[in-house]
Formats: sequence, structure tokens, C-alpha cells
Amino acid sequence: RFGQTFVRFDEGGTPDYQADLDIYYKAGGDMNPEVWSTFGDEEGDYQLLSNCMGSIESTENVALVVKSGSEGMVTLSLDPTYPMPEGVCALIEDLETGNVASLGGEPMVVELAPLTVFEDRFQLTFMNTPVFESTVSHCGGGVIHFNGLNAEQWNINWSTVSGDLDGTGCASGLDSGDYTLEAINEFTMCQVHAEMTIPEVCLGDFNMNGGRDITDLLLLLVDLQPVDAGVSNEFPSTDCDCDGAMTTSDLLLFLPYFGTACN
Repeated sequence: RFGQTFVRFDEGGTPDYQADLDIYYKAGGDMNPEVWSTFGDEEGDYQLLSNCMGSIESTENVALVVKSGSEGMVTLSLDPTYPMPEGVCALIEDLETGNVASLGGEPMVVELAPLTVFEDRFQLTFMNTPVFESTVSHCGGGVIHFNGLNAEQWNINWSTVSGDLDGTGCASGLDSGDYTLEAINEFTMCQVHAEMTIPEVCLGDFNMNGGRDITDLLLLLVDLQPVDAGVSNEFPSTDCDCDGAMTTSDLLLFLPYFGTACN
């Protein structure tokens, strides 16, 4: 990685240079590829290592300047040390060829004239995305949701970190453990990557604080229904016997664990 450039988001940022938010770029070796962003004012153009244009809501495009190295081949990609913020994706765009790569996905590889500076050709485009969220219950297990505007337009892939279980679409009935998630929008070419942990849930711990206490008991009592309540295909969060209905059976299962820790 001979060249790096950073985009910083801050509500106090502006397109002009700010000493407390922006950092000037220092050129490296002449034979190596480099990348930086720029801004200009009446005094001239400035090269930036770290560019804060403003808040993430107000920043749509950031122009990049790319200098090819002695061999001409340049690879543009996201440094995995700095993951994308939740709810945001970014595209690397080659405005000359129309090629697009999602930041965080496969890198953009371009063959350029050696030792040449390319201005007004490459840019980052930022867009808002849906976000991964999860819920978990004693009866239903873990459920992963992808919530937000136009979430149905995204293709979702998920797997356990170990790789022994995988699937597509929003998942339900998951065991506790760590999961890797990917969502791809074929219309915008954006990608979203995330890791999520599904915690263990013990019987009667409805508020997920590690024990069965008075709060859990009150939550269960509020949900109790008449004995002849219809059975649902969905499990209430306070369902103890996993029959889809809240009856005295759930209370009788809960009471022996009242006042005890999950461990």
C-alpha cells in the first residue's frame, strides 16, 4: 500500500481546509502509485491525506486524484483496518470508463499510463443503506433482519464465522454464535458487510440481564391470556413452553427459576 487517503465525516466539516479536521498530503516516492483528495480556493489547489467534507448525510461525492507508478497498474480498495460505518456504502467510480467497484468488495484494478497524475477521473460516491439488526428469544432463536428503505432490493448472504452453516435471505431460528453477513444491491452495485453475535437466551430471562428477576415475572404476567387463547405460529417473547400462547403453563415453568441466574 504505497498510497492511502482518508475521508472523515464530521458535522463541523466544510469543503474548505480546516486545520483541526483536515490533514495535508505528503508526497511519497516518485515511482510508486499514490492517491489523495483535493480542494481548491482562490489561493490554489491543495492535496489532502485526510479530507473532512462535512457530515456523512451531507457528503455525496469525494473526488480522488490518482498518480500511477512506474508500472501503470493501480489497485484501489478499502483498507480493512477501517470498516465502513453502519448504514453507509461507498462506490469507487472511474468516470472515464464507467467502471464501478463497491468499497469493501472486490478492488478496482485499472491499467494507467505510467507515472501520470489523473485528475477528474476517479471519485467516491456515498449512499445510505439498510442496516442489519437482530432479535433473539428463548423459543424462536436468533433472527437477523435487514431494515431500511428499499431493503427488498438487496440480496443477502450469511454464514457462521466458522463456515459450517450458511444461507441466503434474512435468517431465523439461529443458534447462538457469531455470524458474518453480506448484502448486495445489484442496481447500485453497493455492498454491506457486517458481523453479528446471537447471544444465548435462557428460559425466563426476558429482559436479557442474565437472571430471572421481578422484572421478568411482571413481563410474563402482563402477557398472560385466558386458557382458551388461540395458538399462534409466532412465539411471544415471554413464551416459556414454546406453544405460541401465553397461559398458566408458562408461569408454572417460569416460577422454579425465579430469582436464579442463567448460569
